[in-house]
Amino acid sequence: MAAIGVRDPGKLDSPWANPGPQPSAESVHAAALTLSPGPVLLGGGEPTLRADLPSLIGQFKRPVTVITDGLALNKVDAVKRLRDEGLSGVRIGIHSARADAHDWLVGIPGAHRRIRKSVETLQGAGVEVTAALTLTRPAMPYLEETIALFLRMGLTGVHIRMIERRGGAYGDYVSLSPRLGLLQPALEAGLRLGLRGRLRVSVTGVPHCTIPEFSEVMQPPPEWICPDGISPPSETVTHPGACPDCPPSCEGLSRDYADIFGWSEVISQHAMRPGPLMPSPPPESGDQVCEPPGRRGRQPATRVLRAITQSELANLGGDPMAGRAPGPALARVLINFPATEDTRSIRRRMVQASQEGAETLLILGPMDHPEALPLLREALRLSFQQVILCGDITGLGGQPPNQLLHLRGLTAAWVLDTPENQDVSAQVVGASGITVTHFHLITNTETLGSHLCVDSPAQDRFVFASQVGHGQATEVLAQHKEHPNFGPLSEALARPRNSLYGPPGTPIADINWPQPGLIEVD
Repeated sequence: MAAIGVRDPGKLDSPWANPGPQPSAESVHAAALTLSPGPVLLGGGEPTLRADLPSLIGQFKRPVTVITDGLALNKVDAVKRLRDEGLSGVRIGIHSARADAHDWLVGIPGAHRRIRKSVETLQGAGVEVTAALTLTRPAMPYLEETIALFLRMGLTGVHIRMIERRGGAYGDYVSLSPRLGLLQPALEAGLRLGLRGRLRVSVTGVPHCTIPEFSEVMQPPPEWICPDGISPPSETVTHPGACPDCPPSCEGLSRDYADIFGWSEVISQHAMRPGPLMPSPPPESGDQVCEPPGRRGRQPATRVLRAITQSELANLGGDPMAGRAPGPALARVLINFPATEDTRSIRRRMVQASQEGAETLLILGPMDHPEALPLLREALRLSFQQVILCGDITGLGGQPPNQLLHLRGLTAAWVLDTPENQDVSAQVVGASGITVTHFHLITNTETLGSHLCVDSPAQDRFVFASQVGHGQATEVLAQHKEHPNFGPLSEALARPRNSLYGPPGTPIADINWPQPGLIEVD
């Protein structure tokens, strides 16, 4: 890192856009001493803003490549001086073949024209020129055209990276970030053209599933070596979830992208096993059209290439995801209502869960979300055969009876056996008439032991919290095999803990609720 500040941040995401004192040449050279022998890459903000750039390059005594906007390198004498000091290569940011698009992104009118002049000057002086291209939504349709421009200009390589939510791109990230599903055809076409033209190509910041046929060009982001007193830029925060079948080289999806656009574009590409097509005769006029089959782990197409493939099939058999092998049928899905999650996100999860084809929806407490009751009413409108409310329902306390009446569509409620929950259960039963069953929650070996005492009453409904150690609980149970609660507790302990419905990385449910069968409701 050799410079702080840029000429104009424009719409791009430079982490060095904030002005500040330039690091001294001595500190830059001292930081470079930690590098292994070989060429040096100088970047950061804009190195050509340094008046001492020629002498700085000369201090390294080895080939130097400068990452720059290229606007100050159109003078022959200046370029020759840099070359004589050791400049061997330049990586210039060129973000589109369209001059107006590039100039808008960098925030400098005429920048594209000046860059082309600089490239001619550098090549005339024998300096190798490569391009740095930031993927943005406005320039995405012209990717192949941009790569063709690089070939015509005689560039020898291009480094492509995904725009990040920082710097000048922070406020306009939604309109600047290309969607992965739409990016794939344009990026693949550009990569094919560049590789056929013998360009050295590298791609950073894009999940492997976006361009699965080009894994050899994927590279991790560079590691910046900063002088004393200069902090490196914050690393891109990736989503904590990880795709199970992704190669280790994949950098994953940035948290900003996942939080704004969701995970569907990535999930839809994984575990995409081919399945048989089952054509069906078109319905006659007046026939009852069957509902489409459940997703069963499949995700709808989010990529343009997939949509094109589907459109070429004459008969999908009523299955919008035909051709993808379904996973095992789900008997139930689990959803919770975190108090800090917005209702739009919760509704989206509920609708997606209903499309899986499961019979039962378990809604897990606590019911402390400010819109918990309206969300429960909406859950009852989904296509589940039964909906069961589980856990702590004290958050519903204080609701008027005419509001609790709307819970009458619940198949049942499985409620923790505490005095507070019993009070609210009585209100719910009085207003809606649903069946409420109380479960004793085991949170540690002490509470487990309290149900195995000589004077503890026989119970048949228990659930275990996730923090209870299986081994310790088994040892405690082994000492009380004659107790009436031994059987129900052992059965409860053996129950698996299911994941909440959601993207990769979704946590395990806190309590191992039982697997419900279909409940007969009068």
